[in-house]
Amino acid sequence: MITILSLAVQEFRGIRDATFSMGGKNFVVYGPNGSGKSGVVDAIQFALTGEIGRLTGVGTGDLSLAEHGPHVTQRGQPERAVVGLTVHIPALKKDATITRSIAKARQPIIVPDDDDVKAVFAELETHPEITLARRDIIKLILTGATERSKSVQTLLHQDEIDRTRKSLKTTDNKLGEALAEARRRTAFKREAFQRHLAVGSLKEAHVLDAVNSRRRTLGLGEQAVWTKDTVFSEGMQDGVASDAAAQGKASALSDLQALSEATRDDAPRARNDALRNLMETAGRFEGDPRLLLSLKESDLTQAGLDLLLGPYCPLCDTEWDLTNLRRHLGEKLAKAGEARVLQERLLAAARLVTTDVDRLRSLIKPISAIAELPKDALDRLREWHTSLRDLARGLLTVEGVMARNDQLNLRWAQPPVSVKTDLEQLNAKVMARPAKGAIGDARDFLVLAQERFVDLRQARRAEKQAEADAGRARLAYKVYLEVSASALRALYQEIEADFVAYYRPLTLTTRRNSARAYHRRRVRSISRWTSTRSASSRRAPITARGIKMEWACACISRFSSVSSGPALPSASSMTS
Repeated sequence: MITILSLAVQEFRGIRDATFSMGGKNFVVYGPNGSGKSGVVDAIQFALTGEIGRLTGVGTGDLSLAEHGPHVTQRGQPERAVVGLTVHIPALKKDATITRSIAKARQPIIVPDDDDVKAVFAELETHPEITLARRDIIKLILTGATERSKSVQTLLHQDEIDRTRKSLKTTDNKLGEALAEARRRTAFKREAFQRHLAVGSLKEAHVLDAVNSRRRTLGLGEQAVWTKDTVFSEGMQDGVASDAAAQGKASALSDLQALSEATRDDAPRARNDALRNLMETAGRFEGDPRLLLSLKESDLTQAGLDLLLGPYCPLCDTEWDLTNLRRHLGEKLAKAGEARVLQERLLAAARLVTTDVDRLRSLIKPISAIAELPKDALDRLREWHTSLRDLARGLLTVEGVMARNDQLNLRWAQPPVSVKTDLEQLNAKVMARPAKGAIGDARDFLVLAQERFVDLRQARRAEKQAEADAGRARLAYKVYLEVSASALRALYQEIEADFVAYYRPLTLTTRRNSARAYHRRRVRSISRWTSTRSASSRRAPITARGIKMEWACACISRFSSVSSGPALPSASSMTS
């Protein structure tokens, strides 16, 4: 995008007054400690972005651009700290100068004042990665091989890729959970419909047999097919089909029996093993409070370990023995790893238990429609339903499970004593209900059958929509992974090729000199240029750490399209 022609620095960082002429070529800044090498890198970054990276971020304390940007002799006079950068813009075939002062860091003076030139500088301002702070380079050097790709992405400001990936994965997970919930609701509605029809399965023949026997009683024609548009009460007298479904005696007793069986101590709940597992895992968290604490602190601890570049804690700046500090944080992360395994086991068991809780709630709902249920009994029934809803919601997190640990036992499905008494009295009242006769029973049967069929149909429609949404989220996540991986792979391969081509002559020359100096035999292949032999420690420019450093800087330059090549940010940053 640009090449640097010259740099003028006045009263900035450790530089009083200096001018550098690069002529659009690669350059190296060298000198003893405290001579201002880092100030050159800072000046380039400040001119292009209005920021000094070394004065921001973790570990910088109260440092600020206005106070610590000017030379030490000019503290309190930020207007005197000025940087001017002259560049060539190949795409526009123009030279341009950008000048900034600490006092007006966000108001650069650009010459010429052309819109296309200002657009180039505006783009550069969004890419502070064109210069690397020393701590960024050190962090990359210390990064393990398995985390290097992530570290390079951060340096390239491509961490947005990982954030987007996590966001898409979160969406995929949430819509997957929504699909599972929709499927459970469909299963509950199917069970209620089948229970009302009193059939062994919802095969078309079985459904039509149950419906047509009632239609014949009412003198209505039989229905030959069962489709999504079928109306079981079709042909009934005006006004009857539109009435609220009157729950017939047989259907009401069937619903009461289903609820009673689900709440018995010996009810065959297939997920009792999951409940025992849930109780056992919750007991582990309760017995060792550090597990839950380490789970909450794990992200913070990992962030601190990632930022650990010296003997000072990155969170509180307390001086530690670096080895002991790393061991301490490592132990905390190990504890968090143990807690995370338990968390996954606990939540997997909780999801299974939640299915049983939701099914019990679905069995309570039809009871509230039985006419003989008194209002006070209805209120108590609804309170029980609400408590079960809260239990299900609490099983979504470890903290929620711990808060409801007293409810997690094999008798969790037992209704409160008052509700149990209400249900027994309600069952007796329904049993004593006078018969309506065949016609009345048939009419109530068809009306309620239609209502529950409509409920089932709506649940199926919602399930299909949830399935489509989950499918799109899963596809978006998969495609994003494939595309981003392909793009990053191509970028890294291109940078690697540039890096090898750039350093091959230097490497061969250094090896020959090293061989002559230390009487070592010549290395046979370029592939062994990072040899860990004893002499390699004396070849300062060619070490494994140097390779990592330069490769990262090459990535930065490639991503930012700085035409002056990888040595511009890398060499100056390395020597600083």
